[in-house]
Amino acid sequence: MTIPNISEIADLVCDMLSKKRVGFLWHGLPAPVPPVDGFSWVHYYSNAHPATGVARSYDLAALRNPMSEGRTLDMLVVPGGTLEIILEVASKVTASPASKLTEGALRSGAPVIFDASGLKDRLGAEAGEWDALLETVLPLKKRGMAFIGLESEPPSCCEHARETGERPRGSTVTLSGSWLTWSEISPSVAGADAVRLAPGTKLTPESLDRLLKLKIRVEGAS
Repeated sequence: MTIPNISEIADLVCDMLSKKRVGFLWHGLPAPVPPVDGFSWVHYYSNAHPATGVARSYDLAALRNPMSEGRTLDMLVVPGGTLEIILEVASKVTASPASKLTEGALRSGAPVIFDASGLKDRLGAEAGEWDALLETVLPLKKRGMAFIGLESEPPSCCEHARETGERPRGSTVTLSGSWLTWSEISPSVAGADAVRLAPGTKLTPESLDRLLKLKIRVEGAS
């Protein structure tokens, strides 16, 4: 019977326990992540794909308790995050393994980095839906979720029309208020050729810059 090298085992255990355990929740196959000293990458992927050759990768459907698995992580990264994960975690009705894994990480106090850049294309130019999404993620941010690609302004109908070559409505929109931000005016100016500022109305530098890029004329600016 071969006697195990206890010293070697002890060194391996110390090395593993000294590393931060960072999970990657993939909507598809895992992508290679370069090794970094002090960190151990753990990959979770959808059961719609075959087994991968990436080390420490697990089929979400094969996890007996995804929520408990999430509690073992020091951090969770969600590249290409889906809307379903946000909605389920926000409602605390986590039906899918991906949502359970995310909820488990949050409950343990581990930070979660969520890539929401793909949601803009899915929601299109519906400002109401975009505003609702921004309200939905507010409590999630307080719980420790950081979002990438989730800007405060909704996708602009006007930007979409100009990119696709569609002709704008050619109307003039009147704006009134004090220091109006882009998120406040973007739903109103979509498709317009010009905006007219009521007396005393001012636009933030970002608003002016975006109107300029969209070639929307500003009238009445002081």
